[in-house]
Amino acid sequence: MTTPTPSGTITREAALDRLRAGMVIAFATETVWGLGADATNADAVERVYGMKGRPKHKPMPVLVADLAMADGITTGLSGRARRLAEAFWPGPLTLVCPAARSIPGIVTGGGDTVAMRAPGLPALLELIRLLGRPIIAPSANRSGESPARTIDELRAHFADELACGTLACFAPPGSTGRGSEPSTIVAPGDRPGADRVLRDGPITAEELARII
Repeated sequence: MTTPTPSGTITREAALDRLRAGMVIAFATETVWGLGADATNADAVERVYGMKGRPKHKPMPVLVADLAMADGITTGLSGRARRLAEAFWPGPLTLVCPAARSIPGIVTGGGDTVAMRAPGLPALLELIRLLGRPIIAPSANRSGESPARTIDELRAHFADELACGTLACFAPPGSTGRGSEPSTIVAPGDRPGADRVLRDGPITAEELARII
């Protein structure tokens, strides 16, 4: 495995090794930098909560490779939710849907929903496909601070973790290293115009309402 350093990044193979071993990676997306761990491994998820200083009642967003993987962690990706996913995935739209029993309660913050999206960066999608499991993907920052949009901001947030190897950076091919705004978060409604936007982002309510 590549040795992580504050100034370096790891290969895809090393990122897979870390995820399979229940360790944490930081990775660039098409939005902001995230912290990733195997979403089906409660101990790995616990490490990310600790790293961020995130309250346990706040759920973790999840990245999936495709609709088939999403179907494995939700009981509600049907009807309008599925149409929105088909329209905007891969991309910066997070859907909040009923959680399946297959997803650990620590991911959902003890709630009954899961927030998920398929990222719009092909190399990151391929990493998730190769892992064969979804990964959690909260923004890379301490709780209450601004998300890291560049690798330099990431290093500033997590210099100690990078130095000791509890965190390592994965910059997927095709990523610019400079993200934009975080994804739009939506609780799908039962018809166009009835969706509840929980966080504004790149996809607007008007764009959502155009999906019939």
